[in-house]
Amino acid sequence: ACIGICLDVSGRKQAESREKARADFLDAMVRGESLPALLERLVNALEAQIAGTLCSILLYDPVAQTLHMGAAPHLPDFYNEAIEGLKVGLGVGSCGTAVCERRRVVCEDLQTHPYWQPFRAIIARAGLGACWSEPILDAGGKVLGTFAVYGATPRTPTGEELESLGWAVQLACLAIERRAMERRLAESEAHFRALADSGQALVWTAGLDQRRNYFNQPWLNFTGQSLEQAVDEGFLEATHPEDRERLQHICTDAFERREPFSIDYRLRRHDGEYRWVQAEVAPRCDSRGEFAGFIGHCIDITERQQAWQELEASRIRLQRILEFAPLPLCYVDSSGRLIFRNQRFLEWIGYTEAEVPTLTEWWPLAYPEADYRQWVLDTWGMAVEQARLTGGDITPVTYRVTCKSGEVRTFEISGITLGEDFLATFIDLTERVSAEKALREKEAYLRTIIDNEPQCITLLDRDGSLLDINPAGLAMIEADSLEQVRGRQVCQLVSPDDCPGFAAMIEAVFRGERQSLMFSITGLNGARRHLETHSVPLWDSEHRQVRALLGVTMDITERKKAEEQLRESETRFRALFESAGDALMLANQRGFIHCNQATLNLFGCAQAEEFLGRHPADFSPPTQPGGGDSMELAWQHMDAALRGHTTPFEWRHRRLNGDEFPAEVLLSPVILDGEPMLFATVRDITERKQAETRLKESE
Repeated sequence: ACIGICLDVSGRKQAESREKARADFLDAMVRGESLPALLERLVNALEAQIAGTLCSILLYDPVAQTLHMGAAPHLPDFYNEAIEGLKVGLGVGSCGTAVCERRRVVCEDLQTHPYWQPFRAIIARAGLGACWSEPILDAGGKVLGTFAVYGATPRTPTGEELESLGWAVQLACLAIERRAMERRLAESEAHFRALADSGQALVWTAGLDQRRNYFNQPWLNFTGQSLEQAVDEGFLEATHPEDRERLQHICTDAFERREPFSIDYRLRRHDGEYRWVQAEVAPRCDSRGEFAGFIGHCIDITERQQAWQELEASRIRLQRILEFAPLPLCYVDSSGRLIFRNQRFLEWIGYTEAEVPTLTEWWPLAYPEADYRQWVLDTWGMAVEQARLTGGDITPVTYRVTCKSGEVRTFEISGITLGEDFLATFIDLTERVSAEKALREKEAYLRTIIDNEPQCITLLDRDGSLLDINPAGLAMIEADSLEQVRGRQVCQLVSPDDCPGFAAMIEAVFRGERQSLMFSITGLNGARRHLETHSVPLWDSEHRQVRALLGVTMDITERKKAEEQLRESETRFRALFESAGDALMLANQRGFIHCNQATLNLFGCAQAEEFLGRHPADFSPPTQPGGGDSMELAWQHMDAALRGHTTPFEWRHRRLNGDEFPAEVLLSPVILDGEPMLFATVRDITERKQAETRLKESE
């Protein structure tokens, strides 16, 4: 005998079939299958689940309030053509009514149901007897379309059939929303390329493989390369051979650390000339906030590089001048370190860098007597502080200095302040004859310095006539010799608009005042230059009468051009800043100090005053989703960013009206006017979070 047990596994088989269809659908979506193909795949899967039915997916146009074909592979073509562009409304079939009421609509008998009266002829021709339609809604309740199931005869759907329809609707919603997201991403990419091509910066991007995959039109115009020639590693062909290895090494290292970097290198222009460019490169993220490579922009800094080289050459010349100056010189930085002492200092006073590295060692050696040392400290300290406050020289005072040899010599010590640093000069008064000789030598050296000084040095009398000028000045005004211009009024060369200010400067100097002035001149050969002069009175030996005006003048023509370029660059940056789609803002320790319009829109602020001056925690709920205090966590993130940690993080923000939303925040440290600040980018990730939730629920 035997006993048999039979179990009904239809439900299990149905569930297994649905799960397989779901897995196949998700795999096809990941592989990038088109939306029509995905929707047709769903229709076929549901028709297989509900035997004897035909299905359709219609997409809703909210502007026109019409339905359009998404997928209906097995319904007759004449029927699909008839309902294409159907205007939705209450009582307009199952689908039109489902859109309006945002609920499932079941019509068991199409020939008798009032919703289908206008369509009785066409449904009879198509052989359709029943229809139930489910609206496809996104997480916010917005209608995306409808999913309809048709039966050949009048019938009522079973609970299992409605469950299968619900499963298919969820997957259809996922596919439609993904298509919309891809379309928005494509539009964003097109917008980025339009912005990149409209500026002057040379912009490029690189993917996770470190290979360049995009160059904007200004780059291609600058190098003369085509996009096909520049991508991957083709751009290296336009890079100076001596800079290629260094550029590749820095880029590779930054990619591994995923950190921003800056580098100057030479790039070949389309005419064959190598130009210095400065590249600022930063990580970029995809729509999920994940690292997607780097974006870089380059600007031509050839003129700035040349100016720096000239400045460096001038610095070397000045250092040589100071090194061989006839007086002991000592340069002390803000920490009290003696960073420079010239040869005469070593000869007269004797203390080397190893013996006296800082003022801490200098004071007891140069002034071994404690009481006298304290007086020197007080006197010198007050003189330096007074010079810093007034911007003048350090008042000369006579001091007794004990040299390395043990000899005590008398020096008049003065100098100038340079910010928190100072340059001290020593005049030996031990022997008057030696001092007079040193003075004559000093005059000779000064004449040498003036004649070799790259800046213009002039002497003018009370009516502005030229008494003396160095070779650099002759070149500046395009004169061949001093005799050619001696006695000529300089105001004749000055721009008419600047003549009143120039005359006022001369009058002030002859009253004993120091003066500075920026003005323009036209040289003897017609060249126009922008100049900046610093003038001081040259007194007689008894300091009773001003003998002449001593002016030191520099050519600032290139600086003026650079300043104009900087203003133009700032204008372009501000335009990009204000037009950016993301919320961008600048904050210091006291709160927000600047933001773009996207920030005001994101936080629901009608005007900037409602946002600026407030702390990030003011636009956050009291606590974050993890339970942490918003104020405390905000300070932690800001402190981490100021220390160089610029990883994006998620944050719960609150708008001005109290609405909360999830956001992705990136904080980057910047220094403005010497003050550490944070540059913040905030992006609303509500839709991303909702999509993640739906995906988890569907799994």
